[in-house]
Amino acid sequence: MASRTAGNGIAEAVDAVYGFATIPDNWEDLIRLLEHLDGGAEAGDMTGAPGEAFRNVVVSHLLRAQELADRLHRADETAPEAPYAYLLIDRDRRVAGVNASGAAVFGEVVASLETGTRLSFLTEEHGHNFADALKRAGEGAAGPSIMRFLSDEGGVDLLCYLVPPASVPAAMLRAGGAASRDNLLCALAAPEHGGGQGGPDVRLALGLTHAEERLAARLKSGLALKEAAADLNISVNTARNQLKSIFEKLGIKRQSDLVRHLVELNMVAAFLDTPSGEAAPVETGGDARRFFHLPASGEEPARTLAYRDLGARNGFPVFVFQSLIVSGLMRPDEIEAATRAGVRLISVDRPGAGLSTPDPAFGYASFARDCRALADHLGLRRAAMFAWASGAPFALAAGAELGERVTGVMLVAPRLVFQPDMERTHPAAEFFGGLRRHPWLIDAVFSIIRSKRSRRFLGPMIKRFFEGSAADAAVIERDPSLVPFFVDGVIEGLDVTREGPVREALMFAEKTSLDLSGLTAPVTVWLGGDDRMNGPDDVRRMLKNIPVADFRLFPGEGHLVAITRFGEMMEKLKREAG
Repeated sequence: MASRTAGNGIAEAVDAVYGFATIPDNWEDLIRLLEHLDGGAEAGDMTGAPGEAFRNVVVSHLLRAQELADRLHRADETAPEAPYAYLLIDRDRRVAGVNASGAAVFGEVVASLETGTRLSFLTEEHGHNFADALKRAGEGAAGPSIMRFLSDEGGVDLLCYLVPPASVPAAMLRAGGAASRDNLLCALAAPEHGGGQGGPDVRLALGLTHAEERLAARLKSGLALKEAAADLNISVNTARNQLKSIFEKLGIKRQSDLVRHLVELNMVAAFLDTPSGEAAPVETGGDARRFFHLPASGEEPARTLAYRDLGARNGFPVFVFQSLIVSGLMRPDEIEAATRAGVRLISVDRPGAGLSTPDPAFGYASFARDCRALADHLGLRRAAMFAWASGAPFALAAGAELGERVTGVMLVAPRLVFQPDMERTHPAAEFFGGLRRHPWLIDAVFSIIRSKRSRRFLGPMIKRFFEGSAADAAVIERDPSLVPFFVDGVIEGLDVTREGPVREALMFAEKTSLDLSGLTAPVTVWLGGDDRMNGPDDVRRMLKNIPVADFRLFPGEGHLVAITRFGEMMEKLKREAG
């Protein structure tokens, strides 16, 4: 890593925090942050214990980033309204809806805000401004754009965004009282009164010269003022004068505030650009989840396990344990393959993920007991266990808990423990491995991912994870439905809370042990030879204390061997059951 001063290192780390939190399809900034934390050089020139002050700065900004990301990316129905004013206008140019903040803000320029009233403005000039803005936007053809309502003296009465129907987020529809985007002409969005977080964001779009914008962009990227001046080929004095002008226009006093405001502007644009209504997949037919209620026991509260019961109705039961973060969602192709093999799939949302309620005592052993209770509830006298990646320890624990009722345990590309030297060969490994090296980041990062749960953010992230392996990239290329499927699984997994995935990640970081004394079933491992997430040598090291009866390597295949050979795996588990 290149040498840098402590101050610049902190600026870059903080920028990475906000970049990850605010830009919809950006996740590489988190890896950049983790590299800073791994390097530790940034804190070397700071007072106090090495790294402590740097960590404190990052933590403080992570807390703010969580709050900002949650406000702008949240899509669930119970989310509180973001502090923005909304005015929705239908195709007949009538008021279709307005929230409380919108009534206060747009009441300054609009004659009447009563629903169904034709839109009219208090001044003729404001009406012309609106008509011109609609014309520029092509009445819905473009994305959100800045719109100014000017006063007679040339000042700004109101500065807002004009938002075409396709870019109106579901949260804005709910806040404005509209049922859908179908009959919308546009929406107007502005910061609420009272100096809310939106104010500085929108003001950034007003009054900065091109030179000031260029300087601000370089300061946001982590450059010191002197470095920014050199990059722009201007003197330091000129840069200082431009910075002073920026401060005056934005009403701020510190460079750190400038960086924050620039990042928050990205957030507002991201919020308005991303229709959040796509964030929750719809369950239909036999793929809908069922619920098993676990009664309270001692100090443990009553809980609910959500699960899917799929495949052959009277087939041989196989419990499915998915990877970290995702729910128990299954692809139609896998359901069909299981049905052909005569297998019944029991795919469970682990506690605190999907629609399963959190377990205060969540661990491998406690979840294994949940699986035994579910098996009893379903009347399963025998069953097999199937796990992919980080679902492996849960399958092993359940196999040990159910003992002789289990006919076989199949682990595909298993991830059981964390070794520091395993985690730097692939983007996914860097991502999750970095979190395991810095477990104090896990809760904040998962909170931000949950806030950003949408196809726009998760799709590119998941696709890039698989691009590290030529074999996996080829599978993704052949089947375009795979990435949306993985995205839906993550969205479902984080739908209600992040508690479960956070606890699972911490269990990996803490190297939580497994009690396999009750395991009697044979353990089978299938692995792609070109798996860049879990390489063969790494997997063998992780399995050194596990009684593996059959280890099968597939040359030229990758992490997605669990997808490409799912049918074969189900047939093998069925044969082993006799």
